[in-house]
Amino acid sequence: MSKDALIAVVGGVISALLLLLSIHLGSLVAFVLAYFAPLPLFLVGLGLGLAVLVLAAAAAVVLTSVAAGFDAATLFALVYAVPAVLVVRLALLSRQPPGGATNWYPPGLVACWLTGYGAAAFVVLAIMTGGIQGGLEGIVRGNIAAALERFMADGGGPQLTTMAEAVAAYFPALVIASWLIMVAINATLAQRLLTRLGRNLRPSPQLATFEVPGWMAIPVVIAV
Repeated sequence: MSKDALIAVVGGVISALLLLLSIHLGSLVAFVLAYFAPLPLFLVGLGLGLAVLVLAAAAAVVLTSVAAGFDAATLFALVYAVPAVLVVRLALLSRQPPGGATNWYPPGLVACWLTGYGAAAFVVLAIMTGGIQGGLEGIVRGNIAAALERFMADGGGPQLTTMAEAVAAYFPALVIASWLIMVAINATLAQRLLTRLGRNLRPSPQLATFEVPGWMAIPVVIAV
């Protein structure tokens, strides 16, 4: 096994273990572990390239499947592995004009693709739950009500139902937004660590150069 392949497997195993530990611990520590589970994948991808990242992601998905089952492996793939591959694939794209500096793929466009991925995942989930009574919002409302009931000594009553209904309509959007922030934080942290070690494959983009393309206004207007 080559050195890169070994690093890929180790990175994938660490990423999967962080998620598996978070599932079994079920506490604030679990949240932190789950939040930084994609960090090893980004370190591998932004430091060694896309091919090595794909191997790391595959190792992580296989380990998660063996240890926690198909559902957990699917969750890992959709929430961590696929977004990491998408970000690294785009982040490492570049053009070398004759006699000019290398042009790297803009981080604003990477953010747009990630947002599109999150929106597509939401649509697919809504379609999959369309045959269930109440649909996706009904499922979310029931889960929120059950979670709130565990923290309320008197069971909550009508107030609990009202609170769950108020939160349910916005909860999926809040989850996707927090997921986007999580991916961005892990990718940025990985890039900073690699830059300090001199192992980064692309230069770190400057925050001042971050901009979203104008065409993003169209889907925003449609969504509103």
